[in-house]
Amino acid sequence: MSQLAFESTYGTSPLALRAHNYGGYGYNGKDYNVYKDDAAFIDAYLNDMAGKYKKALNADTVADYAKELKRIGYFEAPLD
Repeated sequence: MSQLAFESTYGTSPLALRAHNYGGYGYNGKDYNVYKDDAAFIDAYLNDMAGKYKKALNADTVADYAKELKRIGYFEAPLD
């Protein structure tokens, strides 16, 4: 959550204020997801975390966490 706070300038970015979207969540290359309110954003975010990132969130080590995030395409940087 601290990353979302940072990326949205602590909820004061134009995207956060206009679209209830914190951290540019759901960017498709052209537009960002727009949510009707903060609760809708939180629901979408938590549902995505529980599904898409479940294996990473259940990793036993930081290395396994990073490997899983890389495997699903969250980042492309080398792990070593």
